[in-house]
Amino acid sequence: MQEGAVLLILAGAPCDADISGIILEVQAHKGPVAVLIRQDQAADAHMAQNQFFCERLGLLGFIALIRRLSWYRFKIVWDPWPDDYRWLRLWVWPRPKWLLGELAESDFIDLPVDLNEFSHKH
Repeated sequence: MQEGAVLLILAGAPCDADISGIILEVQAHKGPVAVLIRQDQAADAHMAQNQFFCERLGLLGFIALIRRLSWYRFKIVWDPWPDDYRWLRLWVWPRPKWLLGELAESDFIDLPVDLNEFSHKH
């Protein structure tokens, strides 16, 4: 996956959530998507470019997951159901733009992937 891609954190989604619909909508607007999911969501998330699983990792597995998420250098991370996994944003470095909650969907869809072009520092 290329640097600057999008990560969807769907591991906190309720059982009746439309996982595949969310992934397809984000891919239509932002391109290839990686997802952080639970094992029981794997069948619904098969169209994502990369899948990261967040269940029963243990300490070494957790460190490996955080390291992989950091290495990908995602530009944007969207967590529509942040109650369970919002703390992840404190572990991933460098820190991407992190959008929390379902209300962030309109911001996420309309947000440009290249955030640097709108930076006041340029």
